[in-house]
Amino acid sequence: EVVLPDGKGTLRLTAGNAEIYGTTLVLERQYGNLGMWTSDNDHATWTVQPARAGKYGVWIDYACEDKSAGNGYVLQAGTSRLTGRVAGTKNWDTYQRIHIGDIPLTAARQRVTLRPDGKITGALLDLKTLELIPVAGE
Repeated sequence: EVVLPDGKGTLRLTAGNAEIYGTTLVLERQYGNLGMWTSDNDHATWTVQPARAGKYGVWIDYACEDKSAGNGYVLQAGTSRLTGRVAGTKNWDTYQRIHIGDIPLTAARQRVTLRPDGKITGALLDLKTLELIPVAGE
């Protein structure tokens, strides 16, 4: 499905509205998350239609056992990329919502993809949602 903005312009990318690709990535029922993210070719893609072009803050709701922390990720929207490393949240049952950076989006329908950046040690993360929130004044 195409992810449309809410009344404030936020795009809510969930495990349930993602396209799932790769060897091991699955939709887990217990927490409604994307899990078993253990293969280098695993990735999730969403089709989004922002209300306007501009900079969007990227907020992620995820869990990552501390011993799997440190894997790199890439969030790509068109030619824009946001990279980082996954921080631990203690265990796979403890979710955190954090701001991981900002990314520019065009006003056109586009694809947003989250994938590992390099080889995964353990698992990348368990992902509930990504929220793309318009940055005020941008």
